[in-house]
Amino acid sequence: MEMIRVSKLFLALVFMVGGSQGLRAATQPTASVETQFVSRLKQAFASKMEMPAESFDVRADNLRFFPALSTEVLSGSEILDVMGLGAAGASRIDGLFTMSITLKYPDYSVREHQVSGLMHVTGPVWVTKEILNRGRIVTAGDIELIRLPWSQLATGVALTRKDDLVGRAVRKYLARGTPLFGTFLETAASVNMGDTVELTVQSGPGVMIRSRAVAKQSGRVGEFIRVEQSDTRKPLQALVTGDKSVEVQL
Repeated sequence: MEMIRVSKLFLALVFMVGGSQGLRAATQPTASVETQFVSRLKQAFASKMEMPAESFDVRADNLRFFPALSTEVLSGSEILDVMGLGAAGASRIDGLFTMSITLKYPDYSVREHQVSGLMHVTGPVWVTKEILNRGRIVTAGDIELIRLPWSQLATGVALTRKDDLVGRAVRKYLARGTPLFGTFLETAASVNMGDTVELTVQSGPGVMIRSRAVAKQSGRVGEFIRVEQSDTRKPLQALVTGDKSVEVQL
């Protein structure tokens, strides 16, 4: 009788150990897929901001892929693009999110997958070092890089490169320490009101006259502004064609 009890106990332990190993085997692929996805996402952030991947601390929970992905497929695939960052059209990455990823599979086919879950990100953010008034052209000395949880940013985060900020004009007053988003900036004017500009007048095929004019408005390339010829004081509507240069076709 004692032998029977020992045998039953031994079998029970075998089943428990085997069941535990089976459970670990079943859950291993999901964890591995999530880990690989987070690693790829950090690389995507780093590529967009031109920063080291180590600058980003990303933690993801309850990730869901549709269609489903296996560890083997993901490990041999390349993320070509990450789209739709945020939830419900918001420009957020942290918190609840839904996004699309485009994958190039090991067989070189390209497919899109939907990903949803909960994400926590701490990473670099470009902020203003001082007050920037409207119209100010951003210089490298006006901004600095800080690292903080992106959940603290009320309007989400822009994966912005330094080169995307420097040289652009501020659209509205920005306090010191304000995170910089593309919507806060605009392309700097190629011509500012009061500038002396080079005026090119095209009066027919092959007929071109160059002179000087004074800009009465500011404008970017492709916009029409009012100018006044320096010698005749004649007002004209001119097309901005470059830095301090405009053109009129008669």
